[in-house]
This record gives sequence, structure tokens and C-alpha cells, in this order.
Amino acid sequence: MPDQLLDREIVEQLKSMIEVNPEFGETVISLYEQSSDPLVSQMHEQLRDKDFGGLADSAHSLKGASLNIGGHQLGMLLKDMQHAAESEDATSIEHLLSQIETLKLETLESLKQEFGVS
Repeated sequence: MPDQLLDREIVEQLKSMIEVNPEFGETVISLYEQSSDPLVSQMHEQLRDKDFGGLADSAHSLKGASLNIGGHQLGMLLKDMQHAAESEDATSIEHLLSQIETLKLETLESLKQEFGVS
């Protein structure tokens, strides 16, 4: 599963909930966007301020949220970010932040297609 964008098992569980409540998919996407966008912005600020402990915490929070909605590849990237922050590796963090932003968008687009959300 290392190259898999989405965790199929979690996505299928979420889709079964959408069958019961058609608005559930839209709610999941909306809540994720509302929580993840500020976390990514916060991670940029934390890198700028060299707040590596805060950055590790933010990466950990976003990792959990991403894995909960089936964002497997994003979750693994955030795990790498968490370790880079704990090691205070600013160069890796900058590179990872860029990847995280791109992968977050790809993950959301894929989930929207899976859930039938526009």
C-alpha cells in the first residue's frame, strides 16, 4: 500500500456511511478542509519561526485527520514531516511542506470523486 493515495478500506467504510446519509461525504470533506487549511498555514509559520516542536505537533494532528479520511499517502508524508521537525531538519521540512500541500489537494480531489462531492 505504500504508493496508494487512498486507503481503500477506510474510503469504502466512509462510502457505506454515505449510502445511509448522502450528505456525509460533503460533511467529511468540508470538516477536513476547515481543519487542514489552518494547520498547513500554521506549519509554514512554525517553520519560519523555527518552532520545531509546534511543527511536529501540527504535522501529527494533520496526519491523524488525513489518515481518518483515508489519506494514506498524505499521512505517511506527514509522518516524515513529524520526524523532520523532531530532528529540526529545516531543509527537509521546506521540501516536505511543498509536497504536503500538493498531495493534500490531490487527496481531496480523489475523495470528492469517490464520494460524489463537487
